[in-house]
Amino acid sequence: MGELATFEYGYTISASDRGEFRLIRITDIDEYGNISDKDKKYVDLANETDKEKYLLKENDIIMARIGSVGETAIFQSKEKSIFASYLIRVNLNQKEILPKYYWYFTKTLEYWNQVEQLTKGTVQPQFNANSLKEIQIPIPSLEKQKELIKEREKDLIIIGYQKQSINLLKEKQQKFLNNLW
Repeated sequence: MGELATFEYGYTISASDRGEFRLIRITDIDEYGNISDKDKKYVDLANETDKEKYLLKENDIIMARIGSVGETAIFQSKEKSIFASYLIRVNLNQKEILPKYYWYFTKTLEYWNQVEQLTKGTVQPQFNANSLKEIQIPIPSLEKQKELIKEREKDLIIIGYQKQSINLLKEKQQKFLNNLW
């Protein structure tokens, strides 16, 4: 990764329930690598330089460097947002690797085995930019990356429908049980 990207640490600030920018924190990354809309927090930034430096753009990759080390999300929102200090933004050379391709790679066993090896032996797991530079990733052509992304997105649509079906069945079961009592 050291040859494919540069890395930036997030902004250190206390969050509140109101503000000009949403603050994306480690806790906002859900189990699927999406940014959750639950318990949103916000900040105001007075400094224009900070606004430009920490503003997230569509398809930015952010990764947890402390706690849930290695957890990675892709920013796909239109909401004005900045990223918090325990996150790293991964600025990929998009002439060689597409953000979604990298994001999907971070869901693989190959990625997680490398994260485990790079954090092994630490009391408080940390995964800083220097560790991230060591991650090895297969790089097919951009066309092949696009094909893989398209294939994965088809799978995710099916998974989404399955989750909806499961949730509907759970609701139906709960209603049934509630009616018994």
